Amino acid sequence: MHLRPYRTSRRCKWSGTNASPTSDSNGNCGAVECRRNVFSTIPLNRNVISRKQMSLESDIVERLKSDFDADQFSTALQLLTDSGTTGRVARCIAVAAAGSLDELSLQIGTASTDYRDAILAGEYDDIGMQQIRDLRASFLVDDPLDFWIGELAVFLNSRDFQLVSLESREATAGPFDYTCDRGEGIGTFQRADRTMIISKDNRRWQVIGDAAELQPFQLHIAYDDEDQFRSQLAWMLRRK
Repeated sequence: MHLRPYRTSRRCKWSGTNASPTSDSNGNCGAVECRRNVFSTIPLNRNVISRKQMSLESDIVERLKSDFDADQFSTALQLLTDSGTTGRVARCIAVAAAGSLDELSLQIGTASTDYRDAILAGEYDDIGMQQIRDLRASFLVDDPLDFWIGELAVFLNSRDFQLVSLESREATAGPFDYTCDRGEGIGTFQRADRTMIISKDNRRWQVIGDAAELQPFQLHIAYDDEDQFRSQLAWMLRRK
């Protein structure tokens, strides 16, 4: 993965403010609200928007159905399907559109130029450019307190699991170095053949289920290390 290079400028090309002592060699003004600060955290993937018509994920279709009036739903669905966007970008477009066909068309056009602008519109607040949602795998991760499940939701989504319910609470055990450290709770994932319930409590990850079924994959115990926990999950999912 690589990031798009930015041209040197004496004025910040994103916020339009004058260069300051905190400016970097690319002319970033250093302001919190500067789009470039946020863009630098979003990898540039030129294949994120397909030229071929692709099916939208079921949760995106349901979101459009709930946000748009019945007489506008078909149009909204066709517009988003024809745009070639899916996954995170399509979710961001749907959230930013907020039930407006005009805004939906605007965000689709924005994404076709630079999809990261659509991600800003869907996941970040308008004032401080702080991320308030994580729409990579689900609409349910819609508050910073829910970010604890984000990476795991992406991992399981790649294996056809969909996050169908999420209960989050303030974490009680630190350190709280990152936003995702602030929350914990229970997430329920489903795919056609099974349901999986994941718990994070006091920084420990565990699958809630039949211990006899989980023991062969060493998932009957809790893990402090999320990466190790995901590795054990991957082992089980490859075998079952």
